[in-house]
Amino acid sequence: MTESRRLQFARSHAAASVAVAGVILGCATPADPALPNTASARTSEGPGPSLAPEVLEGRVYADASDPDFPIVPITPATAAARRGAPDVEMVGASPTSQNTWVRVRPEPLLYGLLTGHEPFNEDNRRRRVRIAKAKVRPARADADAEQESARSEALENEIMAELLRQEALLEQMEEENEQRAMPPEVVGENLSERADPRSAPATPTERSLPMAIFDNENMIVPANTWGNSRRLEVVRRTLDADQDGAPEQVRYYTRRDEQLLRIEKDRNYDGRIDTWDRYEDGQLVARTLDENDDGKPDNWQKFEGDRMTTRVIDRDYDGVKDAFYTYQQGLLVEERHDPDNDGAIEIRSRYRDRHRVETVEDRSGDNVFDTFTTYHVVDGQELVAKVESDTTGDGKRNLIETYVAAANKAVLAKREEDKTGDGTMDITSIYEKGRLVRREVSDPSLIP
Repeated sequence: MTESRRLQFARSHAAASVAVAGVILGCATPADPALPNTASARTSEGPGPSLAPEVLEGRVYADASDPDFPIVPITPATAAARRGAPDVEMVGASPTSQNTWVRVRPEPLLYGLLTGHEPFNEDNRRRRVRIAKAKVRPARADADAEQESARSEALENEIMAELLRQEALLEQMEEENEQRAMPPEVVGENLSERADPRSAPATPTERSLPMAIFDNENMIVPANTWGNSRRLEVVRRTLDADQDGAPEQVRYYTRRDEQLLRIEKDRNYDGRIDTWDRYEDGQLVARTLDENDDGKPDNWQKFEGDRMTTRVIDRDYDGVKDAFYTYQQGLLVEERHDPDNDGAIEIRSRYRDRHRVETVEDRSGDNVFDTFTTYHVVDGQELVAKVESDTTGDGKRNLIETYVAAANKAVLAKREEDKTGDGTMDITSIYEKGRLVRREVSDPSLIP
């Protein structure tokens, strides 16, 4: 601080300083504090202030080097009483009187209470700066920490939102593929009402995710855990985007060459794994699903290349596989159904070039196929061509019905019956537009 600045501060606060000195010393002080500001008033002799005795004597001196703490002449009695006090500094004796020069240094708290401001010396200024900096540093640190936490939370929210969005899109695509490819449920004898050509669903693709969002763990998978013939050393990578302790996805890679082996997913985010994918050479080869979230698999799929090859379904979720689909070259070639869940196939259909060509059924429930239906395509419509039945259970087809196409429908044209079981048709009925017009009987006794 320049000398002129010190003098300015000293003049501004001289009156307050004098008041403080009076309180500290317990005596009256002159009301006219002096502040020499010329070089002629200075002296370098003696322990006292740098002033000539005639300038100082009888007045309060506000020292420009320490403007807040004045130098005051006091009587010997007062000096004796205050000697050794921490707030009074004995500066020197007056050369012209019995008075003693003292510098009054009150505690900052008392000074502030009496004057309303802090001392303006350099030490206090530096102390205020240190206090201010100390307050600013934690405030800035807290602000930085809050900003970093906010950024981290925002990033996590963005990642989770993107995962949910992509998962929803993928599920929508898979559902659309399945709706196009999955035959409707077969109920009893309604097989003829089934939909027409079918295509193999496409192999699901796994979207790429940054490995940085996964937690990694090395582990050993014992033999036969996943159908593996030997134990596997793998890296288990888990993704728990919402941090609820239940991963949305778990991936398993070979530890040696980072080949993807298996993915487990919670597709509906209910905290339970419901999809198990198996990979070979980095390609999806099998998928198992829990469609009703009861913790039990109910849909088993296999893939080759970019298409499904087989699908097995437990349609009523009773733990029994009751629907079986086979695909070749991207097309449905066979399906089998067990409507009564007895473990035996009651309905089997074959397909060629996207059209059903034959269906065989066990309508009697004796685990022997007894009804055989063939189909043909007329003007793009898949229609029944012939139905052959074994109504006696002897393994011989004793009833044959032949159909023709009329107005995009299959209409009965002929009915043949072997009443004697000798393999020869005994009764032939002819129909036109679905109505009986003629009947031929080899033995009249066979007519009821």
